[in-house]
Parts: sequence; structure tokens; C-alpha cells
Amino acid sequence: MDIDFLLWLQSIRTEYLTSLALFISDLIPYMKFPAIFIYWCINKKKGLFVLVSFGLSYFINGLLKGIFCVYRPFLRDPRLIPLDKESGYSFPSGHAMLVTPLLGGYAVLCRKKTQIISWIMGLLIILMILSRLYIGVHTPQDVIIGTLLSLLILYVVAKIFAFIERRPESEKFFLLGGLIACIAAFVYLYFKSYPVDYDSAGKILVKPDSARASTIGNIGNLAGILIGFYIDKKFIKFSYKSVNFRGVLLAIIGIAFYYYFANSYIEDALKILCPSTYRKFMRYFIESIFIVVIWPAVIKLCTRK
Repeated sequence: MDIDFLLWLQSIRTEYLTSLALFISDLIPYMKFPAIFIYWCINKKKGLFVLVSFGLSYFINGLLKGIFCVYRPFLRDPRLIPLDKESGYSFPSGHAMLVTPLLGGYAVLCRKKTQIISWIMGLLIILMILSRLYIGVHTPQDVIIGTLLSLLILYVVAKIFAFIERRPESEKFFLLGGLIACIAAFVYLYFKSYPVDYDSAGKILVKPDSARASTIGNIGNLAGILIGFYIDKKFIKFSYKSVNFRGVLLAIIGIAFYYYFANSYIEDALKILCPSTYRKFMRYFIESIFIVVIWPAVIKLCTRK
């Protein structure tokens, strides 16, 4: 039934719908920017809520992909012609599990003040999910389960934050538990065996080394956020009194630098310094450290009176 639905979507493709679907699908790298901006210059706690939800969702996504090792639908049925050659495993959808905690997190933060923003965020989540089906790189189960899991993660993280607010002394236990989970998942995904199957032409469907690097890489984001949070709390102690022009300007500069730095220098340096198995993990880890530690330290230094 899933394949039949994807084949039907494939049959109604038009040039306009294809351009729109690819555009929406490619928006995912930029959807993190509002969370970074919120963390740096509007409300540190609210920004951290979205970033932790995002990191935990990405962590769970990599773990489940490594556990189930489900091939992409176009690898399972040659009649499907994907519009974007995605690598790695299919279940659950990474896009669904990334966009939901981000846009869903923004919706949660805005629900009491501006409900229209919450509705817009919900619509964007639906459009992102539909774009992945239309492109032909996921089945309905991939995106539905991914979205539901991320909504559950948003709920759990909200409860954890509320619990920590009531009992601040519990914060270190959640932090330690998260780091232990990252280490355990890293070890499991590194040493587990990945399937080796071939298509009719004798080409391997998903290379084990590539799969291992991808699933392990998802852990780097959460690990960087947790370690960065500890470093900030212990040494940087980043905070701000109110939104001001200098802080907003520094946040905009930081986001621009983050995007350029991540896509240029980090990527190039890791290709030289880091084995491919750990490259994705290290990239996301460094990016999280930049967001939670490095640039907040710059902001604090530049706004100090």
C-alpha cells in the first residue's frame, strides 16, 4: 500500500509541484536559525528547550535507523524514481524528526501569545512531510512515526524542563543520564553489524561504513549540547538582561558566521583531520559547542559594560 501511494504521487508530479517540494525539503538546514537566535538574544531557556528537543529527536532518529536498517522505498521497488538521491536508511524520517521539534517547539513557545504562528508552524510541518513523500525518499510510515515520536519528545522535554525548574538539583542527573545515553548509543551503533544487500546489478544498497557514520553522526548534536551546557554553566555563565540592538546584531553576525563556518572551514578541516566514520559526529558536536559555548562567550564579552 505504501509503495502504491508513492507511485500515485509520482504519477501526479508536475514541474511546479516538484520545484515546490524540493524547495520545502531543502529548508531544513535553515529552520534551526530561529532557535539559535532565541537562545542568544531573546530567551536562553526557551532557546535551549528547542535545541534540546531538536538534539534528542536527532539522537533518537539515528538510533532507530541503526536498529531497524530499513532501506529507502526506491531501493525496495525500482518503479519508484526519487527526485533526490538520499543515502542512508529510511525509517524513521530524519526530516520529519528534525522539523517537528524545531517548528513544533516554536509553536509551543508562541501558543499563548500569537496562535497564528503556531498554526503556520503546524502547516509547515505538514508541508515538509508531504514533500518527502512526493520526492519519493520516504514511506508514509517513515514520516508519520517520525512526526509522532518528535511530538512525544517535545512533550517529554517540556516535562523535564518543568521538573528541573521545580527541583534545580535534579539538573545534573538529567545531564549525566543524557551523556551516558550518548556514549551507550555510540558504542552500540559503532559495533553492531549492518546488513549487506545488493541490487540486481550487483551494487550494494547501503554501505555499512556509510550507514555507521550516518547513525553515529546523529549523536554528535545532542552530545555537543549537553557538554556545551555544562561548560557554559560552569565557566561562561552566559545570560542577558534584555533584548537590545547590540545583542541582536551580534546574534545575526553569529548565525551568518555559523552557517559559513559550518559549511566551509569545519567540513574542510574534518576531511583532513577526522576519519570518515566520525566526521559527521564531530561536525555536529563542534556546531553545538559553537552555539552553546563559543558564540555566547563572544556575546558576553562584547556586551560587557
